[in-house]
Amino acid sequence: LQNILYTAQSGLDHPIAIRYPRGRGVLPRWEVENFGHYENVKIGQANCLKKGTKTAVLSTGTIGNNVIDALNECSNADAIAHYDFPFIKPLDINLLKEIFTTFDTIFTIEDGTINGGFGSSILEFA
Repeated sequence: LQNILYTAQSGLDHPIAIRYPRGRGVLPRWEVENFGHYENVKIGQANCLKKGTKTAVLSTGTIGNNVIDALNECSNADAIAHYDFPFIKPLDINLLKEIFTTFDTIFTIEDGTINGGFGSSILEFA
């Protein structure tokens, strides 16, 4: 969140909407450890958090932490890849093409809306 706020105030040539989560953060002591050390974020870039062989889980937002916890408890975690999509628009089309050519089974996880949210965007891409 810090880095996207830093990127937004650095001067973008287009509008940006940032979803600011409620509640406490999950990173310990971020206000002390990272104070003054911010990085520009590449808008629209998703990340592979965990490689897998059979199934891909695409998540957006803090619910991705629940995916990480679930995969740590999963007996077949080696078969499951996890991708973090910090941006719903624009989507990382190049990574999505790679995911859709690599995996037969793809799940989306979000804490947003059922219709018109992240999952709908992925379905529209497919």
